[in-house]
Amino acid sequence: MAPDDPGLASAALVEFDCLVAALRAAGVSIHVVEDWPEPRCPDAVFPNNWVSFHDDGTVVLYPMLAPTRRHERRPDLLQDLVLRGAYSVTRLLDLTHHELGQRFLEGTGSVVFDHVARVAYACLSPRTHPAVLQELAERARIRDMHIRRERPRWHGGLPHHRAARDRRAIRGDLFRVCGRGSS
Repeated sequence: MAPDDPGLASAALVEFDCLVAALRAAGVSIHVVEDWPEPRCPDAVFPNNWVSFHDDGTVVLYPMLAPTRRHERRPDLLQDLVLRGAYSVTRLLDLTHHELGQRFLEGTGSVVFDHVARVAYACLSPRTHPAVLQELAERARIRDMHIRRERPRWHGGLPHHRAARDRRAIRGDLFRVCGRGSS
């Protein structure tokens, strides 16, 4: 299916709504916000790539490889979360200046955080640059960064970074990696 295929968009929306319902049923607080009609942001359903929220009140804004993804960054959403009392921002860590140097780090699509151990895991790719990882580690007080160099896997002409293929999670004593096709 083509990216502009209405069937694909409809299927993605149904999947998104089911995920929201399942997370809410499990007691997870979810904030769903409608995207603006312009500029068109077809990947806006994945905000974890441009922003991450941390328990200490830190909000991190990430540099995005695709120019269309950069339009997804919406400071008004952050302000709305604060005004509704949904989140308290104590520190903003803005890494977007790296876009000017063509260095990227697409949020939790590029890096997985172990918040308890203060460790982060990443796999270098065009979407995951070591200089941005280094700044993130220093400014976010990450004690250790595990970086893997991996031969790119090609998908649609660009290396397909691991987060798009894998589902990864760290919770307490659990670290889970599920490859494509796993659940």
